[in-house]
Amino acid sequence: MSSSPAHAEIIGRVLTPAVATVVRLPAQPPTSPVRLRSGIKDWHGRLSHLAGTAHYDRGEWIYEDYPDSAYGAAAPGTSQLLTALGLLAGAVPASQRLSGAVAFVQAAAGAGPLVDQADLSQLRFTIRGADLYVLARTTAMHRPARSALLLLFDTGRPAATRSIPFGSGLHTGRADVAVLVTARGARIVDLRSGRVTRAPAAADPSGYVNSLEARLPLRRVADGGRLRLVAATGIVAPHSFTLVSNGQGGPVAKVAPRLHEPVQAVYDRAQAVALAAHDVDRFFTQVSLHRLRDGFSQRLLPGPGYNVRTVMTPKRYSRESGTDGALRQYGLYLPSGFSWHRAVPATVVLRGSSMTANSFAAISPNLFRQLGDENGAALISPDGRSGFDLFEGATYRDVDADIDDAERLLPIDPNRLTVAGYSMGGYATYMFGATQPDRFAALFSIEGPVGGNQPSTTTRGLPDVIPALANLRAEPIEIYEGDVDANVPITNGAAAAARLRALGFRYRFDVFPGHTHFTYGIVDDYSLGEHLLRGARRVTHPAVVDFTRNMTYEHAVDLGTRSDLPTAGHSVGLRFDRAWFVSALRARDPRNGIAHIDVRTFARQMRSVQPVRSAGVDPATPEGELPALFVAQRWARGASDGPPRNAFRAQLTGVSHVTLDLAGMGLSVQRRLVATIRTDGRTTVVLRDGRRSCRALHLGRGTHRVVVPTLGACPA
Repeated sequence: MSSSPAHAEIIGRVLTPAVATVVRLPAQPPTSPVRLRSGIKDWHGRLSHLAGTAHYDRGEWIYEDYPDSAYGAAAPGTSQLLTALGLLAGAVPASQRLSGAVAFVQAAAGAGPLVDQADLSQLRFTIRGADLYVLARTTAMHRPARSALLLLFDTGRPAATRSIPFGSGLHTGRADVAVLVTARGARIVDLRSGRVTRAPAAADPSGYVNSLEARLPLRRVADGGRLRLVAATGIVAPHSFTLVSNGQGGPVAKVAPRLHEPVQAVYDRAQAVALAAHDVDRFFTQVSLHRLRDGFSQRLLPGPGYNVRTVMTPKRYSRESGTDGALRQYGLYLPSGFSWHRAVPATVVLRGSSMTANSFAAISPNLFRQLGDENGAALISPDGRSGFDLFEGATYRDVDADIDDAERLLPIDPNRLTVAGYSMGGYATYMFGATQPDRFAALFSIEGPVGGNQPSTTTRGLPDVIPALANLRAEPIEIYEGDVDANVPITNGAAAAARLRALGFRYRFDVFPGHTHFTYGIVDDYSLGEHLLRGARRVTHPAVVDFTRNMTYEHAVDLGTRSDLPTAGHSVGLRFDRAWFVSALRARDPRNGIAHIDVRTFARQMRSVQPVRSAGVDPATPEGELPALFVAQRWARGASDGPPRNAFRAQLTGVSHVTLDLAGMGLSVQRRLVATIRTDGRTTVVLRDGRRSCRALHLGRGTHRVVVPTLGACPA
């Protein structure tokens, strides 16, 4: 193996963390007062939504932290291992990716458990008069509020090694003032003299506010025009100023700010090692008091490389516990050469079970380089709410929210949006392609189970996605399988390929000899999938929509019944009732039925399609991908089926209601419009022309030839 072209990537190069693009904005000096009992209402600086960054805005210094990373100190063995890996990476750069392999086994470096009430999400400072105001927010906070913020200040007096109070277990060689902010108030300790003074503070645990605020005298914590500080969070015993231990992770769960962190599955490694050594001085940062007073303002934008983006999701799908909060994260990779002035394709990368949003980037960096840099595409890597969420229920909605956020932020070409996923993410790749067939241009499933009667995993069955593959007419797919995969046996990919072959759809099924479930992460080369996604374009104006709703499968996705989601068994309102010009498709049996529509608009020409099958061997690639046996099916297109005409035909099976958008079909109600509709039972077909003109056709079983009458007003 050492002489193979794969060797360099087996050890591999880690991804480059992005450096945010800074945009200078006009200064906005702060004028409004800050009232501690007002919670966050008096803080006006805008977030960048980029974790691990700090900037100034409207007289505030704002640091945004990585969600779900409050695991405290590393256990002794882990701390030594991570320290050794850091030294090795410094001496042998090619070994940097070994830390990603460790992340696969143990995502969080801290000993844990996750202390959600100390999971800092943002830290802010501002000045009014002679006072420094502090705001900290956490992803969770309960009543009575036990979240605590520890602040260490270096005011420029002679340094000495000192112990930090409040039960923190820390020592410092820089700080000379320590402050603990709790719901009961703040305590300021001069570490040189031991003098303790009080300061006002307040907590707001209502809703998802989760804020701690304090007002501190500047003369006690600042050095001239500079504020040098480091912060940490934990929880205190009720009505006390003593931090309490949280298992092996110790009394301090999180340290901030952590800027310029390397890519990792859970962004807690540097703090975990530092907390294990009881010294967080390396995280000291400096804040300009002059900029705070002058209202210095900036905007941060994601830069090329790997970013961690944060978003707020609807609170009705969340709860303030563990990793199920409303503040979510996703990995956002921008390719080298990215330009804000040029449309860019995008690929959604779906993680495997027990991974985080960032695990894939740490474990398989070349996946991001190939699908991102080599395809010139932005990559969106959604997070999960639990280890085996199947991307169903609330997590399905999270993925949609992440895509929407990226499309609002970046110049993404919606016609070049694709999906790729590994293992559980491979299953979800089939699922997203089948449930939103008009959104994605192509799919790439790596070791994805298909559920149903196939032996999908060694632990539990999955909803059967095979029938839903009938919706992949417009989305070609690449399928990777290893022939000795014990986690997701080869029968899964074979079943998907067989179904696609029978439907006459486009696919490529590659089987890699000797590959287990985890070999792809070791070899870390995805050239064949990259080639499929490159240049793929969404079908936007089809002549045919062949669309199926399988209500049993749809309810399983909505409820997440086979997942370990906290919301498993509870609907989140997912309805997959539309594609292209078809909407409001309803099954006659809404619980267990199948609603199928095959509609052809003759306003658009359509070339005949002949499936062409092939088989052979894909050779090894210079990047390291090993030879693979493949079977594939592509389309050979023939002649057009005739000139356009103002007519359509539709065949409906198991359908009680459907709406057809005539304008979306390229049809006109200003000319004679003829429809041939075949139904197998009582069905309502609503013909819509724009938002205001409609006509409902109430049809019984049989074949109906309809000259479409004048449309009337649509019902409210």
